[in-house]
Amino acid sequence: MVTFGQAIAKARHQKGWTLDALAGYVDLSKQFLSDLEHDRRSPSDATVYRLALALELHDDVLHFRLGSLPPDLRQVDADDQAIQSALSKLRERLRGYGS
Repeated sequence: MVTFGQAIAKARHQKGWTLDALAGYVDLSKQFLSDLEHDRRSPSDATVYRLALALELHDDVLHFRLGSLPPDLRQVDADDQAIQSALSKLRERLRGYGS
């Protein structure tokens, strides 16, 4: 499975950008960005969004790579059964991709 750090590093390389270039574009330190690419740190929602915009990735995908839900889904007021049902359906849809 591709991690968050691997996803942003790959997208950065595909654009031909250095760590310095991306760090400057998204207003992060080069060290923090390096830590993100090596999965040593966890970004805030705002950082995920800025990276997604800069790298032309969908922020939902980056949240998935982080193992988290996007902020709008975390705010949904759903009962446990509805959450379990939705995640089960997602699991079924994703099963078999990229094994």
